[in-house]
Amino acid sequence: MARAHGYRAKLLYALEGSYGVAAVAGNFVQLPIISTDLGGEQPLEDDDTLGLGRDPQAPTYDMLKVSGQVVVPLDLRCIGYWLQLALGVTSPSGGVDPRTHTWVSGVTSASLPSATIEIQFPEVPAYYLYTGVMVQSIQLSVSRSGKPQMTVQLLAQNETQSTTSVDATPITVTQNRFHKFEGSVQHNPGTGMASLANLVQADMTYANSLATVDTVRADALVEGVDAATARLSGSLVSRLAATTLIDYAAARTGVPLAYVYTRTGSPFDSTLTLTARAAYLPKVKRGLNGPGGVESSYAWQGAKTATGSNDEMLQVVLVNDHDSYANGTAD
Repeated sequence: MARAHGYRAKLLYALEGSYGVAAVAGNFVQLPIISTDLGGEQPLEDDDTLGLGRDPQAPTYDMLKVSGQVVVPLDLRCIGYWLQLALGVTSPSGGVDPRTHTWVSGVTSASLPSATIEIQFPEVPAYYLYTGVMVQSIQLSVSRSGKPQMTVQLLAQNETQSTTSVDATPITVTQNRFHKFEGSVQHNPGTGMASLANLVQADMTYANSLATVDTVRADALVEGVDAATARLSGSLVSRLAATTLIDYAAARTGVPLAYVYTRTGSPFDSTLTLTARAAYLPKVKRGLNGPGGVESSYAWQGAKTATGSNDEMLQVVLVNDHDSYANGTAD
């Protein structure tokens, strides 16, 4: 009997034309993953029948719930597929390389796309197809060392199992992973964006605040997913060497913060930039716990700007050599 191994598992991805309607062969792309626990759960409900003895009758089944996360490498090509699922479908600017792909927060619930995802265990064989997949949240970090990655929380409508794949010949995209040392956090000191000094580590989370529409259905599936108020938050851990963050907190006004990964190369630089237009920092205490350096941690919250044409809470810009993130396209 063959046993499944993680090194042979694969993830296929394609956008759906309509929520919950599976994409067809020819549209799928194989994407790299680090780990996933995406799956369906259908709990058992204890029998409450009386008068039939001490031994219970068979349990009943509750609604099917399909959710989980996918941890993916932070790279300069494949990450765009997850960004479009989280923030909406866009078209790149520029007819030749480099291509600039831009996403913004605040799109309507109806404009958020859904995807069909297949997770493969070919040794068994077992192929799990997830339809109506939408992004609940994305999270990434910037630090000195480690492996750069993004955690994507997902909600889906359905899970089905098969012994064959939905697409035997998916499109492949060449991965080009960022390094942790290529990441930085930039702020606006009043004369343009500049790298934030004395930063130890930082993270950012964008959430769509999805809620399932739990209507009465004969198939145990949710009717759909609605998006509530989007949320943007993060943290900054900094050594006390200047009062920059202290001053931002004291001013009680939003400051632009950009989490940036940059790959310098020829013929152009590739970048991933997530910009919080207005990040509000709280006043925090500074702990003194010994002879070493003094650090402070700021849990900031993002909001849209009050005025201006670029008033969205979050803008994400990916500059690379990938032509499009539409179905059926490759490098």
